[in-house]
Amino acid sequence: MLLRRPVGTRRGPGLLGSVARTAVVAGTATATAGAVHRWSERRQAEAAEVRAAQQAVHDQQLQLDDQVQAERQAERGEPQAQPLGQAPGVDLMSQLRQLADLRAAGVLTDAEFTAAKAKLLGT
Repeated sequence: MLLRRPVGTRRGPGLLGSVARTAVVAGTATATAGAVHRWSERRQAEAAEVRAAQQAVHDQQLQLDDQVQAERQAERGEPQAQPLGQAPGVDLMSQLRQLADLRAAGVLTDAEFTAAKAKLLGT
C-alpha cells in the first residue's frame, strides 16, 4: 500500500520560501560587506591624517633646529650657508605655508602659530 500525502500539505518552505530566504541572506551579506568596506576606508583615512600630522611636526622640528643652528652661527659671526638653488625668500614662504598647514591640521594653536610666524618674520 502506497501512502499519499493529503492535498495542500507541504514538506518544506517551497520554492517561494527558498527564494525569499536566499534573498535575505544575500542582502545581509551585501550590507555587512559594505559596512566593513566603509569602516576600512575610514580607518585608512584616519591613519593617513595621523601620518601627515606626524610628518608635519617632524618637518617643523627640523626647521626649528635649522633656525637655532643659524642663530648660533650668527651669534658667533659665522656666515650662513644658503641651500643650493634656493632664493632666500622661497624658504621663508615654504616655512610660512608649513606653519599654516600645521595650524589647519590642528597641530598648532593660533597663539603658537602667531608666535612662530613672528619668529620667522623677525618681528
